[in-house]
Order: sequence, then structure tokens, then C-alpha cells
Amino acid sequence: MKRTTRKLMVNILVAFVLALESFFNAQARSVTPAMADSQSIQQAVDAAQSGATVVIAAGNYQEQVTISKPLTLKADGVVNTLGFVIRADNVTIDGFDITSPRAINNSFGIRAYNANCKILNNYIHDTVLDGILLDGSSSGCLVKGNLLERVSQSGMEVRGTNHVIEGNEVAATIQLPPELAADSYWSGVADADGFRFFGSGHVFRGNYVHDIVYGTAQNPDPHIDCFQTWQDSAPRLTAHDIRFENNYCFLSWEGAKDYPGKVWQLGGGPYNLTMIGNVARTRMTAIVMNGAHDVVFKNNTFIGSGAQAWGVQLDKGTYNIGITDNIFALQENGAGHVKVINSATNSTLTIGHNCVYTATRLPARKADPKDVWGLDPLFVDLLNDDFHLQSNSPCAGMGAYPSSPPAAPTVTATIVPATVTPSPTPVGTQTGVPSTVTPTAIIATGTTPTPLPQTPIVTPTLTAIPPTLPAGISVLTSIDRDTLLVGESGLASVSLNGLPSEGITGVEFTCSYAPDQVSAGNVQIGGIFGDDPASAYNNSQTGSFIYAVAASNGRVINTNGVAFTFSVTGLQSGSSSVECQAKISRANYSLESIASIPDSLTVALFSEPTATPLPAPMLTGQVIAMKPVTISLFNPDMTLAATAMANPDGSFNLIAPAGSFIVVASAEGHLSAQTNVTLLDGATTTIDPITLPAGDIDNNNVIDQYDALTVGMNYNVAASLPADLSNDGLINVKDLEMLAENYRMAGLLTWQQP
Repeated sequence: MKRTTRKLMVNILVAFVLALESFFNAQARSVTPAMADSQSIQQAVDAAQSGATVVIAAGNYQEQVTISKPLTLKADGVVNTLGFVIRADNVTIDGFDITSPRAINNSFGIRAYNANCKILNNYIHDTVLDGILLDGSSSGCLVKGNLLERVSQSGMEVRGTNHVIEGNEVAATIQLPPELAADSYWSGVADADGFRFFGSGHVFRGNYVHDIVYGTAQNPDPHIDCFQTWQDSAPRLTAHDIRFENNYCFLSWEGAKDYPGKVWQLGGGPYNLTMIGNVARTRMTAIVMNGAHDVVFKNNTFIGSGAQAWGVQLDKGTYNIGITDNIFALQENGAGHVKVINSATNSTLTIGHNCVYTATRLPARKADPKDVWGLDPLFVDLLNDDFHLQSNSPCAGMGAYPSSPPAAPTVTATIVPATVTPSPTPVGTQTGVPSTVTPTAIIATGTTPTPLPQTPIVTPTLTAIPPTLPAGISVLTSIDRDTLLVGESGLASVSLNGLPSEGITGVEFTCSYAPDQVSAGNVQIGGIFGDDPASAYNNSQTGSFIYAVAASNGRVINTNGVAFTFSVTGLQSGSSSVECQAKISRANYSLESIASIPDSLTVALFSEPTATPLPAPMLTGQVIAMKPVTISLFNPDMTLAATAMANPDGSFNLIAPAGSFIVVASAEGHLSAQTNVTLLDGATTTIDPITLPAGDIDNNNVIDQYDALTVGMNYNVAASLPADLSNDGLINVKDLEMLAENYRMAGLLTWQQP
């Protein structure tokens, strides 16, 4: 079928300043030409003068537009396109409905190569590759208020320097659209993420990622992350000096064992990263790996999703990590809120003053200084994702502020609803993001969502010291595992440190290991060598190999970081030192040896069994009431030891320390029940089911005429009040009948143990 595009009007508004007419008399004039007809956006762009604002009338433009001069493009109504390629500084794309060409090559929604671009208020969907790509040569762009839905690979990949990514929404990223599923390369490497980041100086603020699924036809096995970076070659340079603040990551699924949905995956040795004020409900919070260092997690709220949830994992070789003032809730798989793979990381770890709460299993890590341990944070509405803290929360001053999600970007369009189960609409002080899409709306033009208010929080200065490095230039070898089983593989990272500002021109690495215990291979170059370096590899397979790299075309190497990685595989039991020594070359071509720091690993035939500690005591039972039931555990001096909300059916499981306690079950408008319990490590104590009598509206432990009077005073009021004993939202005779069934009852009920 021949595709036709109806002729549409394109308004071109041009503003320019004339040259100075004299040294003392300069005059600027604005020229607005008459409306011009155009068959395509590309024709209008080509005809416009630099600095013009081009307003595109509503219509279906089946073209990918390349912009090679400073321009502002604004959509007037619903303007459908096949995307944009930005090849000039100072370009703005505002308010378009964008998909991509179906050919894999360059099939992004928007790709930017230059500086100071603005990508605002667009609806980008159903692309073959990423929704937005800021390439390695880009800098200083603002990407704000965009909705990226059902795009492929990631909502956005950010390279280059000094970008601001603010107030965007990413939903239902696709791993394998049909074009990639049919491609032999992409079908093996495709993934589905929220944001990917490389380069430096970026700020990610107020973005919302949700409903990226696992185990469907188009998402068979993605490794899902809201934010991910890894080691790669140029233009994907090592990520550093990047800030993540007030972002929202909701990945509500269990998935396969090896593919937990995470907020952050920090590979490739990133450094100087700050995570502050973020809110997440995920199976895993973060994995910090490959020598990452100087990473700060402060004032975030992390909620575990599912029985296998856990928190932050710090792999071997990471150092100078800060984890303070956060809330970790419901990380229930036993690893808990923070898992440190190697004890050396602990020596440089700044951790404490976190709120740590689990309902079924205590964390493996013990409490750190000033932690609030084992107490319910008392969120306003945990089930509906409102993670504000109640006024009596024991975790005041911890967690994210604000903790309500951002309003949806003001871009809506004619949309085929995504085939995912949407996350519940998070509740807060702002309008929540809708969980369904209205299929008849049109794309809006040009309004920018109000950014989230920010609480000024000072990023802590880490006082811990990284592993001791020699003065001057040095090379560090770091293996991500202390122990390998025979046949297992680990990753060795080789980093250069202390490089001079004038740089070096090349480096020769000689790496040695015990060939009886391990083998080495799969060398992957790092990103510190710039574009298109020359490299040579020689492996004798006798316990050593040589890897040499030289910067090309007159470039120099002056950036510290991971130079390359290689795999190590266990061959037979024993131990092996792994060391990469290096010689550097300066401009005079002479080779100069530098200091080296080795690592070591052990190869074992089988895993050594580890002692299983007794689980924490558990208290279980069932309390029936028409209103939500709170289970409170008090110490003998009546200080609160632990608390939990019963499930809708009244059942509860409360984790607590060992000891003797008073247990109280209470519900609004009901008499309470009480008993004494002694809880032991490794034991579950069960209390008999009980029903709380309804009618104590004034909470004085007596059901009497004053409670009936309260029903009368609020009769036919449609509100959730204590007098609404039936919990149906209306106070009437049903509530009076429930009260009458228990009339004149008084006092605390005695709660029996079987």
C-alpha cells in the first residue's frame, strides 16, 4: 500500500540579530516570514535559518529528521514522527510523538551527538532500540518531562558529560521487539533497563521507572535494572561524578534466581557516585562491583519486593562506600540490607544510622552504630506505596524526602495499552502516576512538570582510606571473588592509578598466575584509553600473558581507572597469586616500570559448609476485626519492642528478639486483647485465634451508651471514622447493631496460647 502524507502547514518563526550598524548604535530586528507550506519536517528544518523556532502542525510525518543547525522544534498538536538525529549544538525538540524506523541501524527515538540540546515533553514509544541516546560527544543537555514507553533496551542511554536527566518516566521497556528477536546478534545480548549511564558530571533527578517485566514473549530473560553502567570501550566511558536524587524505581516481580530486578548495577569501576533521596520497591537494591569506589547511599528508602529480596551487595575490590540515614524495609531473603563479599571492603565502609526492618528473617549483618533495628518504620500506607513516615515513626530523619512519586510527565497520546500488570499508583502529596493509559488523549505541548521539592542534604565526606597505593603511578589487580570452585570463573580487573596530567602514550602489562590452579583469558579493554586505541595480546598459556595498549592519533592516557579485565577459571584446588606488572611509555618511547599490587584467590573442590545460625523468634496468630489490626510487642517496662500490621485475613507473623513480652492486639473501634509470651531463638510461638469485639468507639475499654451516642452524632456520615465499625464508609444502623452485640463488655480480653 502506498503511504501518503497529507500536506500540512509548518510555521517558521525566525528571530535574528543584525550586525552592529555602528560602534555606538546597534539595532536588533526580529523578522517573522509569512507561513510557508512544506511536505516534510526535514524540508522545514533545511529551510530554516540558524536560531529559528519551527512550529510543526499536527500530522503524521513518517520520517526521521536530521538537524544540523541550532533550531527549536515545537509540536502544535499531535505530531507523529520517526524520531530525530541531532548533529548541532543548541537544538530543542519539544512535544512530539516519536517512534523509530524499523531497521535496526540508528533506530533510536532521539539520538544527540552535540552540546546543549533540550529534549522536552515528548512521548517516545515502540522503538527498535533505546528511546533516547545521548552519544559520547554530547554535553550539557537537558532531558526533561518525557514519557518513554515500550522502547527497547533502555528508556535512555546517557554518555558524554554534564547532562541533566529530570522528571522523565520509563515504563515497560522491551527486551526483544520483533526486529531484534530475528537478528542473530541482538537476540543474544538484548536487555531491558530504565536508564544506562556512562561518562561524567550527570544529574538524574525525579525520574520514575516501573513495570519492566520478566518471562514474557518479548521479555524472556532480561537482566533488569533501573540504572546500570558497566565496563566498555569508547564512547561508553567509565561513569564518575554522577548524582542520583529523588528518583523512583518500582520493579515488582520475583523473576529467575540469577536475574533480580535492581535499582542500580554499578559495574566497570565507577566512582564518585551519590545516591540521595531515592525511593525503590525492588527485589534487590544495588550491586557495587569491579573496583567501584567513593559511592554514597544516603537518605534513601528501599523496600524489598518478595520473599527473596535483599539490599546492597558490595563485591570484592570496592572501597570507600558510604551507607547512612537510609530505610531498608522487608529485605527478607536472609542476606538482609547490606551484604559485603570481602572483609577488606569493611575496613573502608562508612555505615550506620540506618533504619533496618524485616518481618520474617533477620539480616545476616548485625546492627551498625546508631541503627534503628527491627522496628516498623510506620509508613503512611505501605500497601499503596506511600512511604512518608507517620509522626510517631522510630525512623524519623531517615529515608527519602519527599517520598511520593513524581507527577506523570505532561505528555499523553493515543496509546495501545502495554501488556503488563501496572504497579499500584504510589500515593503522596502529588498526583500519582496513573496505572492505566487513556487511549483517546492527545499529545500536549510545551508544559514542563513541576520538579520535586528537594530537601537540602549535605553529602557525607567519607573518612575511610582505600587500599594503600604506592606513591606515583601504579597498577592494581583486583579479583571479584576470594574463592572459586573448580570449573568456576571470576573477573580480574586491572586498574592504573596516579597517572600524570600530561599523560602517557602506551602501557605494557605482564600478568602472571599459577597455571596449575587457574587459567586466564577473555581480555576486555577498559574505557580509559580513549577512542580507537591500538592493542596487542600474547598468551603463552604457561602462567602469564602480555597485553599492550597504545593511544592512537596523538592522544595520551591520563585518566585513572580500569585498564582491562580478564577472566580467571579454577582448574584444581590450591591458591594462586594473580599480579599484573606494567611498564609505561611516555612521549620519548622509553619504557618505565611502575609499582604493582597483586591479588590472590583460592580454588576449592567444593564449597565449605557454613554454620546456619538459629533464626530469630517468630510470633504468629490470627486476630479477627472489621478494621486493620495492629500487633504490638511490649517489654516488661512497657516500652515498645516491635510492632506489625496483621494481614487482611487477620493472620500475622512478627519477628522479634528473644525474651519475655506483653503482646497486645488492637483495632480502631474495638476492644483490645492481651497476653504474655516468652520467645526463644529458632522457635515459633503461636497464639490462639481471637475476635476483637466491635463497639469501643471512644477507646476507653468499655462498650456503652457513649459509644452508641457517637454513632448517632455521625449517623449517615460517609467517612472512615471510628464509628464506622463495619468499615464500609457509611455510619448507620449496621454499625449500631455491631455495637449492640457487645454492649456492656469492658476491659482487655485475655488472649490464650494453645
